[in-house]
Amino acid sequence: MKVLHILASGGVGGIEILCKDIIKKASWDNRICVLFNEGIIYSKLKEEGYNVFSLKKNKKNVFKLAKELANYCKKEKIDIVTLHHGGLTLNIIYINLHRILKREGISMKYVRYLHGCFDEYTFGNSKNKFKNYLIKYFMQKAFDISDMLIFISQAVKISFEKKFKLGNNEIVYNGIDSKFFCDIKHKNKTDSLRLIYVGRLYKTKGISILISACKILKDQKVDFKLIIVGEGEERENLEKQVIQYELEEIVSFVGRQNNVIDWLDNADIFIYPSIWEEGFGISVVEAMSRGCIPITFNKGGLPEIIDNEQNGFLVDKIDEKELAQKIKEVDQLNNEKQNEVKERAVEKARKYTIQKTISSLESIYKLVLK
Repeated sequence: MKVLHILASGGVGGIEILCKDIIKKASWDNRICVLFNEGIIYSKLKEEGYNVFSLKKNKKNVFKLAKELANYCKKEKIDIVTLHHGGLTLNIIYINLHRILKREGISMKYVRYLHGCFDEYTFGNSKNKFKNYLIKYFMQKAFDISDMLIFISQAVKISFEKKFKLGNNEIVYNGIDSKFFCDIKHKNKTDSLRLIYVGRLYKTKGISILISACKILKDQKVDFKLIIVGEGEERENLEKQVIQYELEEIVSFVGRQNNVIDWLDNADIFIYPSIWEEGFGISVVEAMSRGCIPITFNKGGLPEIIDNEQNGFLVDKIDEKELAQKIKEVDQLNNEKQNEVKERAVEKARKYTIQKTISSLESIYKLVLK
């Protein structure tokens, strides 16, 4: 079974990490093609000898990209094409690939993998009404030609059901590496509360709300520190906000880190203040696996991971005051109660392993090929 995974880029992101894990750990033949930008994950996989290639030289011509993909699929006898990223441009390429191969009598299966909810922040949604029409039109066309749609959570599926006609579909939750469950540190309550955020520094991640919540906690004389792990386009603005609120001694930016487990092991509470309909939240699962208590807004697929007040906490209103209050409430729980929440967090995280993700995908791909 040969599966070609099509990505917009090969940088550091949830989709790219998932595809990296699939190509490294799955038993069938996987290949990755990046269309527009290569990035760190692509470069490392290439360096390590995995079957990855780039078509970025033609990134301004969607028809050339579709033709090159078609030639590759014919030459390599690809069985299944899986499109992961994708707004308007990616869907047009995917549809044209299907059209070219169908015209040439090449029988192949097509899978559309949806990693995010269809909301105002995703899939290139635009204020331009005509562009919005095109986005939805070509998304539906992509669904129509697909033999299977894969959604990463119930929330993602529901968001598309509201806007599109769906064909065959399955839900496959993302999973984390088994290394996250090795040598889990027991954590007792500390005198100074240790908060952490891990993820990209984008507006949709709501980190500015978290920093505002930190200002409230500081004013309330709460003893705490916040570590922000990750990089992104908002870093400079967020650093300015920290200076503005005089939080330099409390909030630290450490950039992208390879040893994320070490950082999680030195934290008590993991804050994930995403303001958009987060498709799943793999970094939340990673944090839970290391015994961090998660606090998130009640959005998207996050309630599918967090059982409120059992293995984590959901904040209903997107607001810095509400977030600060929830952090304070969790901090005030006694050591026994916090440990119970942490233990249940680790137990819930065990449901989401990359091995389970890959096993589910293998079953789906075999079904599609029947």
